[in-house]
Amino acid sequence: GLRCLRMVGDKSVIPLLLDRLSAGGKVTEAAQDVLAGLPRGDVVPALLEALDARPNIRPGVIGVLKTLRCYEAIDALVEIASQPDPAVYSQALDGLRGIADPDKSNIPRLVKLLLRTSEGRHRDEAAKTILIVCDKLPAGADRAELVLAALARVDRSETSKYLPLLGRLGGAKALEMIQSALESKSPKVREAAVRALCNWPNADVADKLLEIAKDSPNKEFRHWALRAYIRVVTLKSDRPEAQTLAMLQNVMKLAQNTDDKQLAVSRAATVRTMDALTWIARYLDDPALGQTACESIVELAHHRFLRHPNMKRFGPILEKVSRISKDPAVVERAKRYRLGL
Repeated sequence: GLRCLRMVGDKSVIPLLLDRLSAGGKVTEAAQDVLAGLPRGDVVPALLEALDARPNIRPGVIGVLKTLRCYEAIDALVEIASQPDPAVYSQALDGLRGIADPDKSNIPRLVKLLLRTSEGRHRDEAAKTILIVCDKLPAGADRAELVLAALARVDRSETSKYLPLLGRLGGAKALEMIQSALESKSPKVREAAVRALCNWPNADVADKLLEIAKDSPNKEFRHWALRAYIRVVTLKSDRPEAQTLAMLQNVMKLAQNTDDKQLAVSRAATVRTMDALTWIARYLDDPALGQTACESIVELAHHRFLRHPNMKRFGPILEKVSRISKDPAVVERAKRYRLGL
């Protein structure tokens, strides 16, 4: 019945459709579809009014605004997204991620929003929103350029709020700013700079992360940098796999706790070589690392190009995994791969 209104209805049906946005399920979906199909000049003012005045239907309203790519809603969504309640700001941020474009109009508004958020999840989610919007840029574009332009007008006292975002965006100019912040007299700025390096999207800063992991007098910084180093060096790259494995082996000498060692063994599954298998299998009898090793071994065994030509070496290892793993799914995979399936 609601969908029929798309063919015969006019702006007089908008109140009815807005009411149905709270129904849930297919009724809400139908109401959203019809609203999105009505004349934009009629429906957008009603949606913007409801966005502010009717919080109970806000998720449904935001869904329609996203479909319409309603730029007129950005300021209102920014204001809602600045509120501290996660149930409120998460809806608005979702709308901004769908509507905003990476341009000189929207990015400054999102940067201002970031600076208004409180430290923690709220700021992290706002930063993620900017990252998602910047990801709409063409491949190879400098994702940090527009953000840096907006930050040029921001007081230096706000530095710690935006450095972690610059780390996620990457780029030479962002890295230059982060490296400078590492020498700051402010402990809060230095911490933000380390977090920024740990957020880096590729292995370009791997050497710097390893330096921090080895030499920083701050135990927490060493821990963050080591885990970030493990993450970035095991991302897809042109580096020889033997070199990546050597990096992980060196990390195990630095790791001071079980979590870090488990991460290294887990990420070793991205190195698809028999040397990696041999190295991981060494940890099967380790009480702290054995279960992680089991998971990594079946991940390696998943790749037939590696497993099939080397079944004589894989077979006994998979047999052991099937005996000692405590995860039924891992046991089942080990048995199937052992049979060549």
